[in-house]
Amino acid sequence: MAFQIKSPNCLVVIGDERLFELPEELDLSLEKISYLCERYYDSPVLRDDGSIRKLKTELQLLLQTYTAVRREQIGAEKQVQAKDPKIRNQILDSLVSGDKTKKLVEQLIELCDDALEESQPIYCSSD
Repeated sequence: MAFQIKSPNCLVVIGDERLFELPEELDLSLEKISYLCERYYDSPVLRDDGSIRKLKTELQLLLQTYTAVRREQIGAEKQVQAKDPKIRNQILDSLVSGDKTKKLVEQLIELCDDALEESQPIYCSSD
């Protein structure tokens, strides 16, 4: 089952990624993301700039929190042992940059930017 989110010039498809579970896993209360999750089968639309800005802000918080958690997880998994904070950050940034979920959230932020720039709604649909 896929969930499509589109703006005038962007389309993001959420397949097996666990985007809608992340806020709870990270102990975040994100109203617009919860709204999209709850209305998954109802083809929700975010029509006004305020709703789209709110979604973007929530996605930015989700990205920041998720990235911090993933950096720690990957650091432990890959046994990153660099003592210099600058070098450690470079290594962890490089390792987390390819994360599928991180990229998905970044794409959704770009989609929000597109909708705001074009002054158009965000449309969602599930198949």
